[in-house]
Formats: sequence, C-alpha cells, structure tokens
Amino acid sequence: MPTALIETEARCVIQFKGDVDIASAAELKAMLIAAISSGKEVQIDLEGASDLDVTAVQLLWSAAREAGKAGSSFAAVHVPEVVRSAVSEMGLPHFPPESAVTAPPSPAPAGERR
Repeated sequence: MPTALIETEARCVIQFKGDVDIASAAELKAMLIAAISSGKEVQIDLEGASDLDVTAVQLLWSAAREAGKAGSSFAAVHVPEVVRSAVSEMGLPHFPPESAVTAPPSPAPAGERR
C-alpha cells in the first residue's frame, strides 16, 4: 500500500493508493496512531484507493472512534464508489463511519455569542 502521511499545521492527511488490505495493516495502524496522537484534525484521503478489505475498514472505524474520544475530528474524503460498494458488501450501511464525531467547537471568546 503506497501511502503517505502528510502533516500540516492544522491537520494530518493520510493518502491511500491502490489496495488497502491485511498486508498493509501494520503500516496503516502506525500512521493512524501518529495522526490521532498529533491532536490535529485527521483526514483520510481515499481518492487513490482501489479497494479496502475488512481489516482496513476495521482500522478506520476504530481510528474514528479513538479520534472522537481524543477530541479530534476525523473525516474520510474523496471516497471512490468502488470503496463505498466494498464497504456496503461488508454489511456496513455507510462510509465513512458515523462514529467519526468531530471535535466540539471551541468556546467563543468572552463577550462573543455563537
């Protein structure tokens, strides 16, 4: 799985290319842990993904949950139809996971209303 973890000031982006399967699970897990541990917004860019197996989907669902617990946002972007179809065939109704809760908005500065 040729992937890249791109870290900017505001976010960590993990870009996928090709098949994402059990052979690349350890690499993907390490990138997800690094991204979540950064405390920044985590963005999964699936534009170059041709397939996700159940291992990759489980890692993404778990990462979404952990990011939510850590107060970070987690989002999958550029999800190809082939990936959505694969996830649907696994019996999951949607992708990305709904458990990918974004961090709550920061409090408004004193004297400002939202």
